Amino acid sequence: DTVAPTLAQQAGKLEETACFQILGFDVMVDADGKPWLLEVNSNPSLRVDDDGGEREGLVDLVPSHLDREVKGPMLAEALRVVEAENLAGRRAGPA
Repeated sequence: DTVAPTLAQQAGKLEETACFQILGFDVMVDADGKPWLLEVNSNPSLRVDDDGGEREGLVDLVPSHLDREVKGPMLAEALRVVEAENLAGRRAGPA
């Protein structure tokens, strides 16, 4: 009996927030070009470096070209979408 009113109250608050989540999808493509979903990560790495190997006990971190090509544009697009939603909300005024 208390769940529905509580959810209804929270729903109004959620409409006023600007939250988003980036998910990571691990996909493998077989020899026929068919994609297979391996897993979905709720907290994917956004690092853009690769283990370049060890030197004198230290790990050299080398920028990964693939990470930069994939993650940079993905993050820029996510922030663009959030900013567009934010601007649309400002133009609409308070609810």
